[in-house]
Amino acid sequence: PLYVALALGVPLLLWRHSQYDHTQFEAYAFVPGARCDLHAASAATAFIDRERCEPGRVVGWETNLYPSYNTALRWEGLYGVDALRNPYYQELAVAFGLDHVWTWDYSNDERQAARLVPAHDLLNVSWYVANRNEGAPRPIAGLESRAHLDLDVYSSPTAWPRAFFTDRMATYGTAGDFAVLLAGRVKAGDRQPFAAVQADEKISPPLPASLDGRTVRAATAYRLTANRTAFAIDAPGPGVAVLTESYYPDDFRVTVDGRPAGYFRINHAFKGVLIPAAGHHEIVYTYWPQHFTAALVLSVLGAVALVAGAGFLWRVGGRPAPAAPSAPSA
Repeated sequence: PLYVALALGVPLLLWRHSQYDHTQFEAYAFVPGARCDLHAASAATAFIDRERCEPGRVVGWETNLYPSYNTALRWEGLYGVDALRNPYYQELAVAFGLDHVWTWDYSNDERQAARLVPAHDLLNVSWYVANRNEGAPRPIAGLESRAHLDLDVYSSPTAWPRAFFTDRMATYGTAGDFAVLLAGRVKAGDRQPFAAVQADEKISPPLPASLDGRTVRAATAYRLTANRTAFAIDAPGPGVAVLTESYYPDDFRVTVDGRPAGYFRINHAFKGVLIPAAGHHEIVYTYWPQHFTAALVLSVLGAVALVAGAGFLWRVGGRPAPAAPSAPSA
């Protein structure tokens, strides 16, 4: 009886819950509709691609640019499964109120722009897209309207560069303290980039902690690949080069002018390297996980052992079988 029930029941269940194109029993089965073309042409996305000159991230207001769809457009974003993520970034998200990081279907409210744009500036968000408004694009606090197409396109004139040099380095206690530090600079009308390290980070030699009167120079000559970020800094003196890409301890190799250098966590979630003196400096970060060298060595040893074992078995298998002993004579 069990086999009979399975033979009759399984096809019935599969028929009911399978997907069909067009059938005579569509009211009783699942018939998916046509999917939208995720690669359809967009005048707004073409405009951003044409206008972007420096590395920068893109954010959508309301439900535009759903988290991780930005990868289909080859855009870097803040939300979704992006390389920006690390535990420190999650702490920043809480401190800045970036709810979209935690709940992907959360609507990114442009009415909160006065609060969100300064945090987005720090995170290197240069471009924004919003639903097309009838008539003229609506004003959004802190942003410049750039195009009125199938989407309304905005840019931030105060967005921080992906990498920059500065000669001062403040300290703070918690991620919340860092958010207060940023809000204080914005309230004072200082929207320029700055560098700050958490109090437990010991940086030697230390830099002046006061941010007033600091020098800031944007990086140039970016070269970005899957595992490598390179850029140039023209430094007027000693300082720090800040890179707004995720910090992971011991997972990167850094060179300054071709010489190995140490890096540290800065601006809570990102990477910094000390610049020892004035001049033109080439900085290169290469992703090389902490145990990758050991993994490569073990892989090579495993491959050698596999080849040696296969050769041994082949040689043993190719030997003629030993002759059977002859029967003793009577």
